[in-house]
Amino acid sequence: MQFSLNDFLIAVSFALDFMEMDRLGMQSNHGKRTAYLTVCIARRMNLTEEEIYDAAALSILHDNGLSESSLYERLPGEWDHAVTRFEGSRGHCMIGEKNVKDYPFLTEPQDVILYHHERYDGNGYFGLKGDDIPPYFPDYCSG
Repeated sequence: MQFSLNDFLIAVSFALDFMEMDRLGMQSNHGKRTAYLTVCIARRMNLTEEEIYDAAALSILHDNGLSESSLYERLPGEWDHAVTRFEGSRGHCMIGEKNVKDYPFLTEPQDVILYHHERYDGNGYFGLKGDDIPPYFPDYCSG
């Protein structure tokens, strides 16, 4: 039996959508929409096909660390928004990054899922601010 990474990513995306439907009573196709926007941006940045593929994969996988306990953990000052409550902890970022450690990416992304909730103003889960947030595409961002 041949394993297809594309089929795997689609299956993970649907599994996350079903979990969202179960917990929130609605389905936003969050991973798929995030991947679509990411691919559009990556193409405008003239990234390589390998970088675009990995960016799409990371977009689909970015919430793979959600668990029953992380659904209800909230940080002080978080917005009162359904999806934010659903993703309301840094725990899902740490678990998600660990889960993709051995994923066969075509490039070498590091800490993308770990820091996917960081904000430029420093109000993300880990408090990184501005240029302290590691870019996914360091070659593009440094030039």
